Amino acid sequence: MEALVKRELYGGAIELHIPARFVDISDFRPVPDHQEVWADAREDQSLVVEVVERLEAGNAECGRVAWQDAAEAAESSHSELQGVQQLGPGDVPHLLPSGVCAYACVAHGVQTVSKGRQGADAANRVEVRMAVLRLPRAHSELLLTLNSPLSISPASQSAQHAGAGERRAYQASGPLLQAMLQTLQVHDW
Repeated sequence: MEALVKRELYGGAIELHIPARFVDISDFRPVPDHQEVWADAREDQSLVVEVVERLEAGNAECGRVAWQDAAEAAESSHSELQGVQQLGPGDVPHLLPSGVCAYACVAHGVQTVSKGRQGADAANRVEVRMAVLRLPRAHSELLLTLNSPLSISPASQSAQHAGAGERRAYQASGPLLQAMLQTLQVHDW
């Protein structure tokens, strides 16, 4: 497993250890206040942490709903949710046992998406792993989404820095998200 580095998010309200190779995207472009976005251009892999209003779905459906909402927001031309796994206290040790988080799960699957305003010919196949953490005291959900390309289109702007073709970063994305969740702490709401 690669080395993770502690990062303070939302002005120190949240602490999360992420790969050292990820850079803060807000250093390069505006990012909405409810999001923290980190990325590795060489792998075209990204982590989006966001606080959203509580989803209108029960615990059994919140992972599916959040994942499908993300696919729609990304204007995915094809999306396939492959599974949702409920997490236990050992998976998110700083949140579930403390009661800060009432329920947590990870939804994963594949989306076909284009970057920015690029057309369908520039679409990439991306594995999307999304952790959904329900935070009842804040009436919110905390989403951690790890996007890892399966293949990058030669027409995609990502091909300029990451190269076109099949990618391998997704092979370690499950253990990587799991390792990050082990470090997740909420200090302030």
